[in-house]
Amino acid sequence: IVLPSGKQVEESKVCNDFCDIWICEDEAFCNGYNYGIYCTRGGKIFYVPQEKICDSVEHCDDKEDEKNCTINGKIKTLCKHEKGGHLVPVHNFTRCAAVDKSDYISSGRKNKYCKIKNVASYQTS
Repeated sequence: IVLPSGKQVEESKVCNDFCDIWICEDEAFCNGYNYGIYCTRGGKIFYVPQEKICDSVEHCDDKEDEKNCTINGKIKTLCKHEKGGHLVPVHNFTRCAAVDKSDYISSGRKNKYCKIKNVASYQTS
């Protein structure tokens, strides 16, 4: 199967709760949910995994991965970012990116919980 970035992976490796290719693009769209975003980088389609969103490093030509990262009074759901420890908004495409990547890979993303400010917990899909 050809992924949006052009990388190829066996169909059996897609959405199997393991990162089978670099930056886990094979797990980018599973169970009807997006995990991360696609953008343009250097004129090519590039996958940005959820933990690289709102990490204060621009991975996309248009800085899409660093947009909507500001916390304001309208945002109710926040997670502590795994890399910087700062609070970031939870979006549909980030789920809870605060989940440690080693946990995410070893135990899959289903039924994982992480603490969020003002909410008891947020379940990943």
